[in-house]
Amino acid sequence: MRNVQYAEAAFFRISSMILAHRNFETILDLIVRESLSCLNAHRASSYQLDEKNGTLHTKFTHASGPEYAQIGLFEEKELARSALKQRNPPILKGPKDLSGLFKFMRGERKITSLMIVPFPFQGKSISGLSSVLIDELHTFDEKDLQLFSIFANYACMAMENAFLLAEVRKRTSLMQTYEQNLANIQNHLQDLAKKEIRYLEENIQNFLTKKEEERKTSDPSNYSNALAKTYNISMISLKGFTLDPLLQKLVGEKYAANNMIVVLENSADKIKLALAEPTQYIMEELKRITPARKIIEFCLADPNEVQLCFKKYYDPFAVNKLK
Repeated sequence: MRNVQYAEAAFFRISSMILAHRNFETILDLIVRESLSCLNAHRASSYQLDEKNGTLHTKFTHASGPEYAQIGLFEEKELARSALKQRNPPILKGPKDLSGLFKFMRGERKITSLMIVPFPFQGKSISGLSSVLIDELHTFDEKDLQLFSIFANYACMAMENAFLLAEVRKRTSLMQTYEQNLANIQNHLQDLAKKEIRYLEENIQNFLTKKEEERKTSDPSNYSNALAKTYNISMISLKGFTLDPLLQKLVGEKYAANNMIVVLENSADKIKLALAEPTQYIMEELKRITPARKIIEFCLADPNEVQLCFKKYYDPFAVNKLK
């Protein structure tokens, strides 16, 4: 007969181990042992079915005495294997149900009552608990089956809990590995970026140094010739030339000073200008402000000579000599 008072303490011990995240195999072994005592059975076992080859593996078996350890064990496993393979609901069998199996048993002792309760995992019932009575007048009843099903439910919860815990640890490990790899990649990219920055800075500095040396050693006239050719204007020298304020006023003294423009001549039909840094914009603007009856003759002058002209004191009696 079942021991209900003992069951309360058994359930407490099992649930405590589940909450403590103990190893599933340890919890399952405890469930088998506790169910054996609660049901006053002669033997209790836990089985797991290999879906690939249909083999039934015994996880744990406990007997109330060594004399009950092997009696009808083969037949019990066959019933458990069939029940799990066919995904049957819980099985409760008495002497009449088991009479067909007696011929396979050896000796006088026989299984007189048997319960098999599968417990599902992820939608598959490949594991189950089994409990038997041997040579007993009383048999398991529906109340016993309900109590035994509670132990199976605990086994199911323990298995699910162990699986989820393993998944959490697995994902935590993967996340830690991912974060470590990400940190390594970021450090590598930062090191690479620093190397690239140093490389660019060195190359830019070398380029600027080289260009500065080329500028110092190159002939300034090459640039002036290229500029004169670009704008199709002639070159002129302003050595010895003195600015005439009246002539400068033709384009505006301030505008002329800002844009390095020197007015060389002014006649009824022509005005002649020297530019240090000609641009298309300045040349078009000068044409726009010049009367339509006059033409403008642009010349290119050395910037240093133009600056010298603006610095020299104006002498109205000075003689301009243009080359």
